[in-house]
Amino acid sequence: MIFKSTSIKSDGKDKYKLSGNLTFHGVTKPVTLDLWYSGTIESPQSKAKISGFKLTGTINRSEFNIDPKFQPPMLSDKVQFKADGKFKKIEY
Repeated sequence: MIFKSTSIKSDGKDKYKLSGNLTFHGVTKPVTLDLWYSGTIESPQSKAKISGFKLTGTINRSEFNIDPKFQPPMLSDKVQFKADGKFKKIEY
């Protein structure tokens, strides 16, 4: 799975719409994901600034040529995902 962002737009306080192209199972489709900024802290050990983010989205398996082994209603075509990430600012 590869996601390449194309734009980010504010959607409220600390909330953004992240758009880009998602490649999954050899198929590339445009998607828009919800992104929340959860804050920045200074690491007590390294003193580096670390920012936290949460990302959520939904895709349809059928749009990415993923054949279901189980037909609905046993397994939905919609797949919801969530990712949490932390990024450290590095100064060169």
